[in-house]
Amino acid sequence: MQRNDYQYAQAKLDQLKGEYQVDILADWGHGNPDPDEWRPGTWTKAELDRLHSTLCLVSDLMGGNEKFVRNLGGVTVRKADIGSHGGEALSHRVSFSTRRTFSAWTVVHEFAHAWDANHGWR
Repeated sequence: MQRNDYQYAQAKLDQLKGEYQVDILADWGHGNPDPDEWRPGTWTKAELDRLHSTLCLVSDLMGGNEKFVRNLGGVTVRKADIGSHGGEALSHRVSFSTRRTFSAWTVVHEFAHAWDANHGWR
């Protein structure tokens, strides 16, 4: 994430939380202890946009935001070194690989696993 995209990214995080109860673990931001240092992290603006637009489609297919939230029960999303996988999911948690970007297909696939896990893998 570039420094000049910070406000946009924060607004997108608020939107994802407000609409879908999806929390993004941001790995970008100002340094500690030096607030003038910028840590770009591994997320890109395009990935936040892709995540939001894909979840909008999934939510529509489920019948709206309320049903999406009811079905998934809140999800925390992070980027992590997860080996050769593009993504991983458990109940309330989705991880995307730091080694490459993710596709809309990967978002749908991993959130479907999170949904399944939230209902006991049935």
